[in-house]
Amino acid sequence: MATNEVDSWMTPIIKYLDQGELPPDRIEVLNRTSLTHPWARCVSTEIGNLILMEIHEGICEAHEGAVTIARKTMLQVYYWPTIKEDAKALVKNCDKCQRHDNSATDQQYPKDL
Repeated sequence: MATNEVDSWMTPIIKYLDQGELPPDRIEVLNRTSLTHPWARCVSTEIGNLILMEIHEGICEAHEGAVTIARKTMLQVYYWPTIKEDAKALVKNCDKCQRHDNSATDQQYPKDL
């Protein structure tokens, strides 16, 4: 592990893989797996936020909701512990999403329709 890297949620995993040093509580998960994605690429929160931004505001500028961009990120086999919260924060702070959010305007439709 590089000495200039800041400790992140991955540090205990890296220490275990590099030095065989187990976390003190031994409860931490060393491999991120699920039924649909057996091996996920674990990334730092900073890299994860860049991935979310690319999916949300990238070349297609889809500006999809938090659930959709978190799901697309996981389908690309990326993982970090705060992926869902980070996706919600990204959408909440996106100016375009807030301007065009239908739920925020609380539109009333005529009863005739």
